[in-house]
Amino acid sequence: MAVLAAHAATANYLPRFPAQAVWNRDISQASVHPSSATMISTLVAAGGFGYGRMQIDFSMHVVNAPGDAPTRTIVGYPTTGEYYSPDCEPVGSTMPVPVNAAIEGNTGLSCANASDDCHLLVVQGTNLYEAYRANASGGSGLQAQCLALWKLDFDYPGDNRGDHCTSADAAGFPIAPLLFNADEVFAAMQGVEGDLGHAIRFILPNARMASASGTKFYVRPASHAGGPSGPEASVPYGSRLRLRRDFPVQLYPASARVILRTMQRYGIVLADGGNIALTAESDRFTTHTWAELGINSRIFDQAVPSAPVQAQDFVVLDTGPRIVETYDCVRNPPMLAVAGTSVAEGNAGDKVLDFVVKSSESSTSPISFDVFTENGSAASGSDYVANAIIGQTIAAGQSSTTFPVTIHGDTTIESNESFTVNLANPSMATMSVAKAQGRIVNDDLPSLSIVDASVVEGNSGITTATFVVQLSAPSSGPVSFDIATSNGSAQAGSDYQARGQTGRIVDPGRTRVLFEVAVQGDATAEPTETFSVTVANVAGASLLDGTAIGSIGNDDGAAVRVQGANGKPERKRGAKMEPNAPGAVRK
Repeated sequence: MAVLAAHAATANYLPRFPAQAVWNRDISQASVHPSSATMISTLVAAGGFGYGRMQIDFSMHVVNAPGDAPTRTIVGYPTTGEYYSPDCEPVGSTMPVPVNAAIEGNTGLSCANASDDCHLLVVQGTNLYEAYRANASGGSGLQAQCLALWKLDFDYPGDNRGDHCTSADAAGFPIAPLLFNADEVFAAMQGVEGDLGHAIRFILPNARMASASGTKFYVRPASHAGGPSGPEASVPYGSRLRLRRDFPVQLYPASARVILRTMQRYGIVLADGGNIALTAESDRFTTHTWAELGINSRIFDQAVPSAPVQAQDFVVLDTGPRIVETYDCVRNPPMLAVAGTSVAEGNAGDKVLDFVVKSSESSTSPISFDVFTENGSAASGSDYVANAIIGQTIAAGQSSTTFPVTIHGDTTIESNESFTVNLANPSMATMSVAKAQGRIVNDDLPSLSIVDASVVEGNSGITTATFVVQLSAPSSGPVSFDIATSNGSAQAGSDYQARGQTGRIVDPGRTRVLFEVAVQGDATAEPTETFSVTVANVAGASLLDGTAIGSIGNDDGAAVRVQGANGKPERKRGAKMEPNAPGAVRK
């Protein structure tokens, strides 16, 4: 593990959909399909996974494109008439293709797309572009039989981009979010019992997937079937399988355990036809490498000969009835989503917080919806102005609009507060993300001060002077400061023990901490002495009073002269008289 930890933490994570998306749901307790045993035994009888083993393909690349990346125009392949339409974006659409982009299995943009899948996967912001059978065409063109554009900030419905519609993957799935890469695996290895947090794409030979006399099937979350030609009792396109709970995961290396735990918690989804079961991202663009993690193509059938990962180690989950494939794609209407946002409240006056309501694509007709606010910890009237619009619109040809909410500033020290913006009743669109949180960030800092302390020194040993560092009100975040003693008439070493701390913290919700200084007792008669304690470098609060005085009270009596019998003064020790009392002697 020391070798792994030596790498810089510049991880390249795969694109992800919102947390509630079907791919990100924990299915460890999901219901098993009533015919699971039959489907698995039929698959096993047909040969199980391709080549009879769970092998990994590392040929996919996922490239991140900057906002100013050059673009290429889609050219229908093999011909415009054979391009998958209306399933995919229209011929003539453009996609960003940065100079370092590489098609599946290649180092550049040339690919034998007459025979190979030749996927090109590019992420730009919240857009995911996935091209199938891609190949460079001239200086600015890109051959493809499909370009699927996915919006990563939307939660797609059960039929993805439309029922009976394909994508760059035969099941109508996105590809990149269902891969796994070396940086994700490494990150999961740092936790306890870590996993990838999303389902994993897998494929099977078409001759092992369910069909019946030419009829082809798929199940959710798929929206399409490729060309299955196997026994009807086998698994259909889109099937979600879960690794059995009692599989001996512990026998595998730590990196492989991450993937196996993911199969137990999020499952694997049947996405396409082919022989190499699992698809991982190459390590072309990642910080960590597969070799470094000890993962190779055959780890799941060779690393633990006594427990290889086989088809019979899985169950099929119940994700709904089989759907007969007609290949008549009906694209879904645009989706609506509202995005959360935040603002610092300010000390006075009003601010406007704009919520962006987006459509997954522009529409030829206006999209309308209702939008309104709802109280949370923030209350309308005192914290913000309630707002509601019936029939808010996104204009034809546009893909977004804004919904304004006015926020009131104040000087009250309080926790961060929030309210909700809701969408309802869409027309010419479907709902994807209907709720978003508006967060009002409190920017009123509490004041911090330190209180004087005094102590009677004692004749010996150590006495503690306790200084209270206090806030005027609890803070929603940590407050940090430095604190240290400095000499006055009292001297460090002889009168007290010098002390200092950096980065001392007042935890959120608390109002004070203590700073203790050890005072050394002695029997020397002396006046009250003082030292200072200073607070500096405060973060998370304003400094009101940064200096406190520590007073060390003397309890050693002054010397007293008493007239002896012989008329000479006699020294008495321990006479505790006020300095101005008769007979007291000032020294």
